[in-house]
Amino acid sequence: MKLAAAFRWSDFPLQAALALAYGLLAKVTLVLFPTGVAAIVWPSSGLALAALLLGGRKYWPAILIGAFAASLMQGDSAAISLFIAAGRTLEALACVWLLAPGTRFDPALNQLQDYARLVSAAAIGAGASVLISTTASWLFGLLATPAIAVSLLYGWQGDVFGIALVTPLVLVWRTLPQGWFGRERLAETVACFGLAFLFGQAAFLGLFHDLFGLAIQDPWMFMFVIWSALRFGRHGVLLVVAMMVVQALLGSMPHVPAAPFYFWLDMLSLPLIGLSLALTITERNRGAQTLRTSEERLKIATDSGQIAVWEVDLKTGKLTWDDICFTLYKIPRESFSGNFDEWAERLHPEDLAPTLAAFEKAAAGLGDYYPNFRIRWPDGEVRYITGRSRLIRDRAGNPERMIGTNWDITGLKQTEAALRASEERLKLATASGQIGIWEYDMGSRKLTWDDTMLSLYGVRRDDFAGTYEAWASRLHPEDRAATEAALQDAIADIKDYEPEFRVIRPDGTVSYIKGHAHVIRDQAGNPESMIGTNWDNRAHALTQQQLQMAHAAINKSRSAFFWLNREGMVTDVNDAACRSLGYDREELLGMHVWDFDPDFPPEAWAPMWEGLRKTRVVNIETRHRRKDGTIFPVEVVGNLFNSEDQEYSFVFVQDISERKMAEEALQIAAATFETHEGIMITDADANIIRVNQAFQNISGYNAQEVIGKNPRILSSGRHDAAFYAGMWRHLLNEGSWTGEIWDQRKNGQVYLKWMTITAVRNKQGKTTQYVAIFSDITEWKRAEEEIRSLAFYDSLTKLPNRRLLLDRLQLALSVSVRSHHYGAVLFLDLDKFKTINDTLGHDYGDLLLIEVAERIKLCVREADTVARLGGDEFVVVLEEISTSAEDASQKVALIADKIRAALIAPFLIKGREQHSSTSIGVCLYYENRESADDLLKQADMAMYQAKDSGRNAVRFFDPLMQQAVETRTSLEVDLRRAVPNHQLRLYYQIQMDNDQRPVGAEALVRWICPLRGLVSPMQFIPIAEESALILDIGHWVLETACRQLEEWGRNAHTRGLILAINISAQQFRMPDFVERVAAVVRSHHFPPSRLKLELTESVVLNDVAGVIEKMRLLGALGIKLSLDDFGTGYSSLSYLKRLPLDQIKIDQSFVRDITTDANDAVMVQAIIHMAMNFGLEVIAEGVETDAQLAFLRQHGCMAYQGYLFGKPLPIEEFEALLKRDLENAGP
Repeated sequence: MKLAAAFRWSDFPLQAALALAYGLLAKVTLVLFPTGVAAIVWPSSGLALAALLLGGRKYWPAILIGAFAASLMQGDSAAISLFIAAGRTLEALACVWLLAPGTRFDPALNQLQDYARLVSAAAIGAGASVLISTTASWLFGLLATPAIAVSLLYGWQGDVFGIALVTPLVLVWRTLPQGWFGRERLAETVACFGLAFLFGQAAFLGLFHDLFGLAIQDPWMFMFVIWSALRFGRHGVLLVVAMMVVQALLGSMPHVPAAPFYFWLDMLSLPLIGLSLALTITERNRGAQTLRTSEERLKIATDSGQIAVWEVDLKTGKLTWDDICFTLYKIPRESFSGNFDEWAERLHPEDLAPTLAAFEKAAAGLGDYYPNFRIRWPDGEVRYITGRSRLIRDRAGNPERMIGTNWDITGLKQTEAALRASEERLKLATASGQIGIWEYDMGSRKLTWDDTMLSLYGVRRDDFAGTYEAWASRLHPEDRAATEAALQDAIADIKDYEPEFRVIRPDGTVSYIKGHAHVIRDQAGNPESMIGTNWDNRAHALTQQQLQMAHAAINKSRSAFFWLNREGMVTDVNDAACRSLGYDREELLGMHVWDFDPDFPPEAWAPMWEGLRKTRVVNIETRHRRKDGTIFPVEVVGNLFNSEDQEYSFVFVQDISERKMAEEALQIAAATFETHEGIMITDADANIIRVNQAFQNISGYNAQEVIGKNPRILSSGRHDAAFYAGMWRHLLNEGSWTGEIWDQRKNGQVYLKWMTITAVRNKQGKTTQYVAIFSDITEWKRAEEEIRSLAFYDSLTKLPNRRLLLDRLQLALSVSVRSHHYGAVLFLDLDKFKTINDTLGHDYGDLLLIEVAERIKLCVREADTVARLGGDEFVVVLEEISTSAEDASQKVALIADKIRAALIAPFLIKGREQHSSTSIGVCLYYENRESADDLLKQADMAMYQAKDSGRNAVRFFDPLMQQAVETRTSLEVDLRRAVPNHQLRLYYQIQMDNDQRPVGAEALVRWICPLRGLVSPMQFIPIAEESALILDIGHWVLETACRQLEEWGRNAHTRGLILAINISAQQFRMPDFVERVAAVVRSHHFPPSRLKLELTESVVLNDVAGVIEKMRLLGALGIKLSLDDFGTGYSSLSYLKRLPLDQIKIDQSFVRDITTDANDAVMVQAIIHMAMNFGLEVIAEGVETDAQLAFLRQHGCMAYQGYLFGKPLPIEEFEALLKRDLENAGP
């Protein structure tokens, strides 16, 4: 900010004058209002900002000097005065910067948005001044620390009000008003401002009260604010407000108001409401003038066009036409008798009945008559006619005649089809003000903008990509979802596309956009494209914001305001009106006065309105009825205002219940006393003297039972003497006490209440009464506890959940640091719980989990934590076990065995005896050497070690386990690079028939890692299955195997070989597995029957029906299916007869001891015979000796695989082996 760039020595006199004016204004303020009125208003701030806005920032030195002098005059030291002056100067400069030209602020204050920007800048800029001055006062020891907040608030209040009032006063009154003292307006001018002055004297200085004993309430000041706003605009409002503020401040002396913030708020509402109303009405009048001009232009256009005018006398039926009517209907004037039927004869037969029906309905006053019909000329030509009409009534309100127009629209009808697309563009451009036009092709997603659109979005044509995404990316993040959703709704023909949104321009500024669009559809109704418009909506958006500010200002008033139209209907209200009547704003809008005024019948409205039109102001007392039916007295002041051709009344309603209380004291006091909260009043000795009905409802005691008693009869016994002593000590010292307290009802039920006790003191400061107001919060507290339970406890077992477990474990680590004791974390997982859930149902499993939780809790101390992580996983935290690691280990082992033994004992669930067991992992902790998360991981690893050891076991965490985990993690990281880096290879193991001829091979995947060398499948396959890498590896194997089959198909010796590959359970369960296999097979040229998929028994353990369907689909493709490792799973026999298999592979664990173990021999014979009965092929794997081969061949095995014939080999070595075996086999 270049503060001295425009300074000239010729400005020195003005600089001096401004400094002097600033200082004198501050001095006058301090002299006239010595009691701290600066907390309400500091006029010098307003003068400073006005000077900078009119003269420029070059006048800041004058403000600095004036503020410095003002502070010295106030008695401050030179040092602190310099700080305060700097703050005042920075405040004015900050406000000017906030109102820079880029904000579109007009110092003339012609629009509401200008005043809104001024007040907003004041609210922000004032913070600089008060922050600096308050900090300086505190640093120099002039301000105590507890008083800082109050000092900041009061300083900010004074500066904001000073700017909100004085700055507009200077900016507006630098141009004098015109016509106030002319003959027509002199009387109103004197009346308005004279009465306003006298009102201020009466309301704030007690003029009439001293003379006549009258007291005038200050809310009436809004009547003069409104009067001046409507009749004298900005000048009048500011003059009235300035008078009233000065008088109000003088009236507040010699003391600062008891509630300076609310006094400041009331004073601030005067300029805010007044100026907002004046500027709003000015803008309305400006808009009405624009509308009137447009109507005059339309009339000229109508008069100059070929528009026929007609009139019908509804009593005689006589029809009168102008000359254009005769031309339009082709009826000679001399042959026209004015008979209504002569016109009806010209109507097209199809349009006769509806046109006459519409006319008769309009003539009866039941609707509008806007006809569209066809007529026939004498030569048979059909013409299209349209028109407008108006019904004229006599003085009694009866229909008397109709006047209307007709014109020929045949030309439009004839060109409508040919110009439909152009008409859509024209219609949209017209509807949106002919601003920016865009077109969007949904097929190509291409977006076309005209130059105006580019300007709206601040984009150069070369930088605009012309796509939907290019537009959507510019939407404001907060508006994007709603705007795109509205676009999709329009495309789906749900609703029209008329969005309002913001866009972020390339320079970072925000534009407010409003749009309209039309969807172009093909003959089938499908959307093809969209044509739309955008236009700058900033003015409307800001106007809405300013109207909201004006509404908010009115809403801050504690008095009710209503806007009424000439029918007595409510068109607008403020929040106080809603509160006074108990209705929502939407409920009040559209209601009539008599809906909530029981003393005002509907038929009384018209006479009242006529009286209001004569007097312009009405002042009555009546009663209003709230939504709940209660009635209360009000004073109503209504003003009649005219806005062009409309009349409306702005009504101020004041609840005068308190005034009426003097006349009906007992009745009103009783009504006020009966609230929904319990009230108990005691004397100074704490003896109950009065209670309300809510007290009786809550406590169960009636008034006679408690009056004269001490409140201790309500005591629940849950609080000790120290609690009550503290409560009374605070009550006596502070004058009030608020808190929760447990009391007891008459029936003995204990309940929790929130209570406030206030001491009532007389003028001498002596306590005369105590008033206790309370509410029963028992249910609310119970709901709070339920919410806490949901957040920290497992809903099934009521044990702590993971969140609470981690908190307690972290706390246990902290305790260990202080006590130097070892603790332990036990991780429990039920063995085979999934089987129980799957076979007996989740409800059964939940009951078992509840029983398990109870048994675990019985095995540990009450101070220990038992938590459920989810599923069948539990965690136990044992604290402060021992200072010795060895001793702690022994004690934890005993507790773990105790838990394990408890869970082995049978459970009785739903009358059924259920057996279970658990695997427990244990991890000791000491101080905070490991984090809570690390301890849980270590215990989890130990638990898995317990499961691996055979379940129903306890294992302590071993650091070697962590090393194994890290090794596994490192192996997984390297494995993820194997497929993309081409580190996988297929090795082939030959398969032979009974004649020892090669019939195929099994493809086995091998990983050759650059760092690790050849990695065993036993190492990486389990990791691949756990991490889902098996899916990528399986697809690579399938692709590579099919490519090899295609290669073998080119050689006569190998084209008949079958290649088998292993399919994992995860891979097979993919929803699109069959489609993936089919796609790969189709992409290579070989018979699908040469591909064999080997499935393990784990594939068919779940969703048998789905598995069978997939296998049938694969078989339909010609692909062979083999069940691998048959005989190792318990489920094979039950599913074998249902599965569409081609082959069974006998697991090598049976083949290995087939010649030495009778059990294995019997098992192999059974498998072979069963497969033969089912018509399946049989192949045995792991054949390593001639004896094994002879046994298998003797019992009917058909094919063999194993080291006897060859180990798995790379493709080059395998093909060499294959060539040799084929040569040895002979023809």
